[in-house]
Amino acid sequence: MKKAFQLICAVALISLMGSCGNKNQYVINGTVANMNGMTVYLISDEQDNPVDSAVVTDGTFTFTGTVEEPWMALVLGENLQMQLIVEPGTIAVTADSLGGTPLNDKFYAFNKNFDLSDIENQMEEYIPLYYSATSADERAKVEHVLDSLDAIHTTRSLEAFWTLYHENGDNLLGVMAMQSISQMGDFTYGEFDSIVKAASPIVAKN
Repeated sequence: MKKAFQLICAVALISLMGSCGNKNQYVINGTVANMNGMTVYLISDEQDNPVDSAVVTDGTFTFTGTVEEPWMALVLGENLQMQLIVEPGTIAVTADSLGGTPLNDKFYAFNKNFDLSDIENQMEEYIPLYYSATSADERAKVEHVLDSLDAIHTTRSLEAFWTLYHENGDNLLGVMAMQSISQMGDFTYGEFDSIVKAASPIVAKN
């Protein structure tokens, strides 16, 4: 009885040690069509060289590793391009979907709902009219419409990224949102400095 109890305790201890050792592990499982034999790359947005690569077999590929802090990455192949967040857990990727971990679920939901196609389609209609205008007056009218559409595009983008920032100020999505806001927003240095100082540590340091 004593030996059996010791054996159970030893197995439990090994299992506990194993689970602790894997708490930072990530697994990225991809499913793609018509890419068998092709190579897919995992690329960090902060490095030029791929972090990892895998050959597609039977329509699937896998990346595994460990991560101390989440980081933005791109899964890139001939018929695949998906931005994701490398974080602990199992991440599922296809050509048009992403999920499986908390930040990637949020990231996919944001991208799915971030739809400015109505404005972008209108801008695409007016751009040829700008170049085909036969007079300065006609071109100026088209330019005015394009400027108005661009302003709407920027306003709606900023609203979406500000919402994303306020909902994720303590994680990498907040960092991504603030980077986008800083590129689109018309801030003075003092205004932006005040925003950064009021941000969470993870956003401020990035």
